[in-house]
Amino acid sequence: MSRPARPALGKKGVRCLGVAESFRLGGPPKSVFAGVVMRKDLLIDGAALSLATVGGDDATDAVLDLYGQLAREDVGFLMVSGAIVSWFNFVDPERIWRETGRPVIVLTYRASRGLEGVIRSRFGDRWEEKLEAYRRLGPRERVELHTGFRVYVRSAGLSDREVVRALNDFTIQGRYPEPVRVAGLLARAALRLMEGIQRQPPLDRGAGRPPVQSSRSRDGARGPWTTPPP
Repeated sequence: MSRPARPALGKKGVRCLGVAESFRLGGPPKSVFAGVVMRKDLLIDGAALSLATVGGDDATDAVLDLYGQLAREDVGFLMVSGAIVSWFNFVDPERIWRETGRPVIVLTYRASRGLEGVIRSRFGDRWEEKLEAYRRLGPRERVELHTGFRVYVRSAGLSDREVVRALNDFTIQGRYPEPVRVAGLLARAALRLMEGIQRQPPLDRGAGRPPVQSSRSRDGARGPWTTPPP
């Protein structure tokens, strides 16, 4: 895909696709990715959900799936919360930029001495491919936000100055820009729903379910109503 001109970050209507994920070790084998389209004036006008494998290698695919679902040509750039998500599932900003044609900012929030030792010890026969994916991420750059908080970023398609401007434009307080903060809320809510559904016993559609009956609603209209099974 050809790469478009860089987004006009100074415009009120510039849109960011914020992406965040949620998972629980010992929970569902899939993590939930949420994407939120947000304008610079913080208006939200799009959202999507996707899944990735906990401990897998498909986090970048999940981000690309969100972008593809939304099919929004007006998205100027992407902002992703976390480069190493869903239990060592890596987000590749260069691949996202290459395949979407949209610049990407990948945020992390803590200083780190590196994870090579952890990867070697936790992934058995897979540690070499995991380590290679981790090294492909490259170094992070430290950014001081106007709120006084510090974040660490990897980016593709934007200059250092543009990265700082984009982060500050979308950050009201703290260290979490609004697109990824809201996406994180959506991802966590979707994960809770998925966990609740998986805990439900199988529905026996034939046993003990009352027939559909016609009754009056509060406004007097007649319609079909059923009592949900216990």
